[in-house]
Amino acid sequence: MSDVLQNIWGGRLNIYSVTAAGLLGLVAVLVFSVFGAQASPGDSEIVMLSNTVEPGLPTGLSQIEESAVPTIFDELGSVTQDTLKEEAAPRSSSAISDKQSEWVTVRMRVTAYCPCAKCCGKHANGITANGHKINWGDRFVASDKMFGFGTEMKIPGYNGGKSIKVKDRGRLIKGNRLDVFYNTHYTAKKWGTRYLDVKVRVN
Repeated sequence: MSDVLQNIWGGRLNIYSVTAAGLLGLVAVLVFSVFGAQASPGDSEIVMLSNTVEPGLPTGLSQIEESAVPTIFDELGSVTQDTLKEEAAPRSSSAISDKQSEWVTVRMRVTAYCPCAKCCGKHANGITANGHKINWGDRFVASDKMFGFGTEMKIPGYNGGKSIKVKDRGRLIKGNRLDVFYNTHYTAKKWGTRYLDVKVRVN
């Protein structure tokens, strides 16, 4: 019985001895792999970042791109300078005068006439009340004396909306009533009677 127990215990000790030896060997291999790799310089060359990147530039920006940057800002600066000069330039006298002029809107009854005897009666001599000699294609208006000769007006639908001047009077043209001039009786009659918002220049 004692011989059997001795054989069993002896076998266990042998197994434990082999296992311990294997573990120690594995640990030695791992230690060598880690510390040995760090200690060896290796065959590859270590590349320093400072040798591959231009100083003062972000990664990936070439020297050509760097030289273009100040040029772009110089161009932007010149555009800004020109823009400021244009904005600071004095406005022309015509622009100032147009801004200072005032127009008032007056609701008026607008009819039309021509230089014929039916429209002008005994005054059908081709000359208006302010002495203007009528020419073909003339565009002007007859008004009450409340509007002086030369007063500018803009009448919707007449003369393309462009301003015209008061150059004539009329026996029936009183108060807020106007007579626009046409060269033919047909065109004047075709105009008819209209109630319009007329713009009158007051200065």
